[in-house]
Amino acid sequence: MAIIPELQELITQLTEECERLTMEDIQVYDVKGLTSLTDAVIIATATHGLQLDAARRSLSVLAKQAGYMVQNRTEDYSEGWLVLDCSDLVIHVFIEEKRDLYDIDSIMNALLHSRSLPSQPEEDLDGEDGEELSEQDLEEILDQLTEEETQEFIKILETEEDKNK
Repeated sequence: MAIIPELQELITQLTEECERLTMEDIQVYDVKGLTSLTDAVIIATATHGLQLDAARRSLSVLAKQAGYMVQNRTEDYSEGWLVLDCSDLVIHVFIEEKRDLYDIDSIMNALLHSRSLPSQPEEDLDGEDGEELSEQDLEEILDQLTEEETQEFIKILETEEDKNK
């Protein structure tokens, strides 16, 4: 599935703004049709906290100008992780150590890899060879989050659940 042209134009503007702000390792992931959460994800690395603040301001303005409302914007990104949720697009800006810690790039790449796998009946995914996260795997990931990050994650999930009702 392809991203709609308006969203693709916004993604281009946002990545150009990240470059203007001298962010590093800017990645765009087209996950349309692979998850119900979003159609695209942008991940970038900031080298210092001032870039996180600049990114919050300028990326929010660009999204708003394009007609996308920023939902669940992290107000406190002092821990080195800024999230801007625009429904069809989620933007993550990390300082390098947080990007390495959470390794969302690997999750996105695994998700994209699943696009190229042949379809399997649902019962095949429940076995040991399935690629779904087990409850234990999820608990281990959640144990690594700070209390604030866990609460933000829960808010995002609740918002998505409300949208799907």
